Parts: sequence; structure tokens; C-alpha cells
Amino acid sequence: MKNIKTITGVSLVYIAGIASILGSGSNAPSVRTFTFWGKEGYTYEQSKTHHAQCKYDVGIQKFETRIERDELIKACMEKDGFRMVRYSE
Repeated sequence: MKNIKTITGVSLVYIAGIASILGSGSNAPSVRTFTFWGKEGYTYEQSKTHHAQCKYDVGIQKFETRIERDELIKACMEKDGFRMVRYSE
């Protein structure tokens, strides 16, 4: 009967240890990732500025749909070598 208690006690120790390891991961700082336009040699802030310029240039024109406008903004960014990249904070 003592062997059964020991096995049960050891099992509880293992379960408690695993639970504490798994629970400690929740205290780690979370990293936010997102995609936005980027280009080698450009910072995120520089990419945002370029995107704003494309939006301004395209926004001067009148469009029937938002899709048309968004496609022209995309073409403006790609024309200048920007592509969608993943950023993390």
C-alpha cells in the first residue's frame, strides 16, 4: 500500500511541476506582430510616411469605389519597391 501512495505522491509532484512550467509562460511579455509596407533600408516610420504620400497622391483623384483607390495606393507603393513585410513590437 505504501508503494501506491508514493506513486500517487510522485505523480502529483510531476503534475504540479508541469502546471507551474506551463503557467509561467503566461507571464512572458507578448510580442505583437503585424504586416505593413516595408523596403530594405527603410524604417517602419519611413514606410508609413511613404504610404501617407501615396494615399495623398491617389486621394486627389475621385473614385467610384474604395477598391479602385486601394489598388492605386498598392500600385504606388509597389512602384517604389515596397512590399508587405512582417513587423514585431
